[in-house]
Amino acid sequence: MKNLSTFQIVLISIFVVAAIVGVIIFAKGFGGPSSNELPEVVIWGTFPENVMNSVIGALKQDDARFARVSYVEKDERTYDADFVNALASGNGPDLFILSEDRIVTHRDKVITIPFDTYSARTFRNTFAEAGELFVTSDGILALPFSIDPMVMYWNRDILGNKGIANPPSFWDEFFTLSPKLTERDHSSSIARSFVAFGEYRNVDHAKDILSAFILQTGNPIIGLSNSGQIVSTLTNRYDFVEPPALAALRFYTEFADPIKSVYSWNRALPRSKQAFVAGDLAIYMGFASELSSLAETNPNLNFDVAAFPRARDAERSLTLAHITGLAIPRGSRDTSAAFAVATALTEQVYSAQFSKLMGLPPIRRDLLQDIPTDIVQPVFYTSAIVAKGWLDPNPDATNGIYQRMIESTLSGRARLSEALDTADAELNDLLR
Repeated sequence: MKNLSTFQIVLISIFVVAAIVGVIIFAKGFGGPSSNELPEVVIWGTFPENVMNSVIGALKQDDARFARVSYVEKDERTYDADFVNALASGNGPDLFILSEDRIVTHRDKVITIPFDTYSARTFRNTFAEAGELFVTSDGILALPFSIDPMVMYWNRDILGNKGIANPPSFWDEFFTLSPKLTERDHSSSIARSFVAFGEYRNVDHAKDILSAFILQTGNPIIGLSNSGQIVSTLTNRYDFVEPPALAALRFYTEFADPIKSVYSWNRALPRSKQAFVAGDLAIYMGFASELSSLAETNPNLNFDVAAFPRARDAERSLTLAHITGLAIPRGSRDTSAAFAVATALTEQVYSAQFSKLMGLPPIRRDLLQDIPTDIVQPVFYTSAIVAKGWLDPNPDATNGIYQRMIESTLSGRARLSEALDTADAELNDLLR
């Protein structure tokens, strides 16, 4: 976390002039919530319109000052382009939903909330640790709004039929379970898989899964060099014999190696989520937000959810999460009103309502400590508490970097260390 925090500080220094201007603009526009009706505030995001309108409607009913707040649902596929084009034409929103994998991309388009307006201590006391990706040395880029942690879905019938009562909690268990649960047909082809690891093209969330492995080793993926440059940390050794990221890559790819006893997945199989829903995959690594779609696609699927596993000797649990925040764009017509709306929507009552409607755990600490008693939400809540993320500089580009790293090792074009070195160099080129 120390390296990642330092990276954020240096990232902000790159945009120091823009940040200073943004703080000045914000400070001039901020005057605290007025007792009068606020001006029109338009929010853009990709969350369902009915969910957001329900939350905003509750806010309006509770406080008449927010009568002119509205929400526009945007297509996720064109969200970035629509946002940039709208800002350029002066027709952008007053608030927008910013995801953690777009922080670097849109950093220069966001007005930073200064700490004298929203203190770092208040932020840390209010939101889960994963939300700290929005905190910089100059202030806050966005108020955390949602969190979607990665969890482990498992097929109860597949494990139960083999006499296995509980899903694995530690990674070393995967080495013994994979040979027991992976089944082959008469032609020795995989008919039923234990886990979809190793490949990239037909593994849903392959980059997220491998990133979670790397984060669990203590490697932040992106950090700071001794000379103060923002760099990839994939090849850093951290006083170990080999880079921890190399061990993560080795573990991930072993399950797609036909000569290994743990062989469980190959490129000829369907996509991992499809295989799990069909009952042909025992373990599926997905996000909390996928629960309803899994159940709806196959109502007869007998499955459950568990925490993302960890190394047996790890001091703490850790999983990866996608987060979003409410950010104020530089084109906002009234920064004070926009901030008032963002602050209101992240209050306890509305955060709880949003989370319930979305089926997600809340991102507020005070809500996370009140763990529900139902079947699945306790797993989501505890996962949200231990979740982390990383500052992906360009999701589309890093998708390609991860894919080449994985596939070059499986094809034999490169050794594991060579593939990691290449990915490290490509990520550094992207950062530059």
